[in-house]
Amino acid sequence: MNATEQKRQRINRSLTLLGSGMLFMMGWNFGNAALLLTGVFIPAFSFCCALIVMQQRKLIRVRRVCVDGACEGERVEVKLTIQNRHWFPIFRLLVEDHFEPEMEAEQYFSLPGVLPPHSATEFHYNAECYLDRGRYTLGPVNVQLADPLDIFIFSQRLDVRQPFSVFPHVYDMPASPPGIGTPDAIPEGLPRARAGDSDLQLGVREYVPGDPYRHVHWPQTARAGELMVREYEQITPANTYLLLDLSLAGRAGTGKFSTEEYGVQLVASLAAKTIHGGQPAGVLINSEPQIFIEMDYGHQHLVGILDALIPVRETSNETLYRQLQAHPEIIRDGSTFWLILRRTNFTIAELDELLELFAWKPCQVFLVIIDDEGMVAFETTPQERAQRPDRHALAAEIGDRVDSVWWVDLEQGLEQAMKGGPL
Repeated sequence: MNATEQKRQRINRSLTLLGSGMLFMMGWNFGNAALLLTGVFIPAFSFCCALIVMQQRKLIRVRRVCVDGACEGERVEVKLTIQNRHWFPIFRLLVEDHFEPEMEAEQYFSLPGVLPPHSATEFHYNAECYLDRGRYTLGPVNVQLADPLDIFIFSQRLDVRQPFSVFPHVYDMPASPPGIGTPDAIPEGLPRARAGDSDLQLGVREYVPGDPYRHVHWPQTARAGELMVREYEQITPANTYLLLDLSLAGRAGTGKFSTEEYGVQLVASLAAKTIHGGQPAGVLINSEPQIFIEMDYGHQHLVGILDALIPVRETSNETLYRQLQAHPEIIRDGSTFWLILRRTNFTIAELDELLELFAWKPCQVFLVIIDDEGMVAFETTPQERAQRPDRHALAAEIGDRVDSVWWVDLEQGLEQAMKGGPL
């Protein structure tokens, strides 16, 4: 009971007792039995009701119904069911629920009428998951009951606690690039050879800008006098792995505006896009704790990925290269890999070291670079920042090492940066 309620209760009690005393004195002095009985009845009735409400509050029951978790920024619908198990009706009811992820966690409700004996009422509210990803607790529920004259107020704290998870924010990714969320449909189930990236050669054709140089067919080039490239049959990507580098050496920014948070949100968004598109997805992150999730399908698998991302932090000294070496089984023919790196510690040499692990398997590799220019502005000198190549120069230097390069600009935001498409 807050200070305002306590003050109101004292005023009501004082006025009632004062009014009852005046009626009793008037009835005694004037010999009026009606005033005399009224002056006695009001406090006696209030006292009896108070005894009943004291017993009633111990029998009241509360049940909360809501989901066990939601993403950052999502709104959650909560239903509270209040059950009166006593034979006496509830005339005044105040309910306070605690939704911890909300900025204003306390939710208040009052009963507009009377709750009859052995009946229930429901309260609904929507709360926003305002706080960062993490594990929280909903509850308890505080209930206030009063007698019919609103003189005595009694509180009851009901331990209706419930664990609640706030997952990373999931953004709506743009139209899928090849290999994510758009499995190729083969007409009538018949196999059909098409140009792609398998290890089965389909033929030889002239070079066109954008073809990887590793596909150049040098004997045919020598005979034809112009560049000729091998063309391979297409492989429908069988699975997608999201590889996020969160080593301590690349940390930049703080809180929601950090390479850690952007990386985690990107993994969550790409996993949702992949699984909703009907493909399996797996995750590997060199963080604390280390995250390794084998590929699988379905909504429950996505929830498992989002839940595993909650405790991820940029505190590991292990490199992504070492983690990939520890899990060679994920590099399979026809796989799609999203390699998510940060510009803070990005080098072509380290990229080539990672790509060496995929060199002997026909697979697709999409590189995502998280731009930390605004995050490290206070940690580097203007001269150091001026020496860093811009994103287009860096993408040109990467060349044909990967299938495409995506650039996540801090100032532009994750969703808008991905909608801009690859460089």
